[in-house]
Amino acid sequence: MTSYIDYSAGNTTEEPINSIDERNDERKRLVRNVLGQKVLVPDILSLMPAWPSNVQPDVDEINLEIFFWDDEIDTGGELTEDKEETLRCCEETNQCIDDCLGPDPKYNPPPKLRGTVEMFYPILKDLRAGLGPHSTERLRKELRDYVNGVANQREVRHRERLPDPWDHFKMRSDDVGVIPCITQNEYAMEIELPPEVRRHEAMEEIVLESTKLTVLLNEVLSLQKEFRDSQLENLVLLLMNTYDMSLHSAVDKVLNLIREHYNICVAAEARLPWSKDDEKLNEVIREYVRGCHRLATGTAYWSYHCERYFKRAQVNEKQEVLLSLSYE
Repeated sequence: MTSYIDYSAGNTTEEPINSIDERNDERKRLVRNVLGQKVLVPDILSLMPAWPSNVQPDVDEINLEIFFWDDEIDTGGELTEDKEETLRCCEETNQCIDDCLGPDPKYNPPPKLRGTVEMFYPILKDLRAGLGPHSTERLRKELRDYVNGVANQREVRHRERLPDPWDHFKMRSDDVGVIPCITQNEYAMEIELPPEVRRHEAMEEIVLESTKLTVLLNEVLSLQKEFRDSQLENLVLLLMNTYDMSLHSAVDKVLNLIREHYNICVAAEARLPWSKDDEKLNEVIREYVRGCHRLATGTAYWSYHCERYFKRAQVNEKQEVLLSLSYE
């Protein structure tokens, strides 16, 4: 049975503020209210205490390339303000995915292809060589969903009104690149999960909850960077905007969501289809679940060490990070 958390307005004590601001003033008002504030965020990894916090190096290169491709569209890259070129880039990327992971693989990129798409051809070629047929087709569909989701998120970020925080969270959970990264772990761990196990309700819930956890912790740890990039579609900021919450209350709300989704994920493991006599299958299941865990904890670990979101000097000896919502 799938667990459910109510994300409606009723699950917070704050009431939505009245829409008294003009559309064009909403973003300016939010920036004005939060500018110059700081918030001390506890060690995110401590909220997932039973899970390993190491990264999976065999998929690290792939994920870095995905970050690079994504940044061209949504964080001030060449395509951020160009809707037509963004859609063309997504079409080219989907074609690359089909070329490399489809039934009739082609690994030679077409001429004059943009570099951010061309770089995926050798990466996906290597991935296909290390994945079984079921995992390959699953990865193809997941990557296409991710690419289409990035185009959708770009459209949302260019609307005048900021989105509802729960609509944003759902969109991020549906469209974020975590699910294909989980499938890539089969390549890194040299396993293939049987389709009937992957489709089991408990495994589906573990994948979904690991995705939501990765989204939630990223919303907190990327807060400073996204504010400075004027990318206000961040769950913390959207909670402040919709419910007139303080910065600290909004961060605490997201941290509590991390705790709730972690507990749901842990509880689902007891319902997995463990075999009574096939220990090899059980080990494959355990490895796959550990891979799901690492996508969340590894993302947090990477965020603390890569300086993409904040400087190491902002992290104290307790792994608390002091985020500053300023333009310095």
